[in-house]
Amino acid sequence: MARALGGWMSAGEWRPDASEEARIEQVNAQMDAIRGSAFAADGSLSIETDLTGRITSLWIAEWAMDQHGPGALARLLRERHSAALRDARQTAENTFEGVRGV
Repeated sequence: MARALGGWMSAGEWRPDASEEARIEQVNAQMDAIRGSAFAADGSLSIETDLTGRITSLWIAEWAMDQHGPGALARLLRERHSAALRDARQTAENTFEGVRGV
């Protein structure tokens, strides 16, 4: 076994040491907590996503279907979902900018 970059090499496989494992867990927890959000300009919906694009919160006004119709509301939802995901990714980039190894 040989020491290598914050861990150990054994049979060609890198294994993190305790401090590196703790840092990995910390980064993973930070990433899991990141959310992005977007809102329709007319207030008809709001959406929040995590970094994977999974919807973590969604609110649609009662009048949204009447105002937009089903097709336009679906397009608005997809567009706002994409915007929320971009927001989450930008938050992650800002959070981890300059962090070595990320």
